[in-house]
Amino acid sequence: MYINFWYPMAQAAELTDAPLAVRALGADFVLFRDHDGTPRCLANTCVHRGGALATGERS
Repeated sequence: MYINFWYPMAQAAELTDAPLAVRALGADFVLFRDHDGTPRCLANTCVHRGGALATGERS
């Protein structure tokens, strides 16, 4: 994976406020829209407990 490059992960219509698990380029990501509706992509691992973020829910 090249750093600072754009990679398509999902169609815009697929992104909601619910987390969407995606595996791309040998890594696991979670996609979602934040409270403002902005698309976000994070590594799918909680840094505190090591759990998958995609299995959680937004509060």
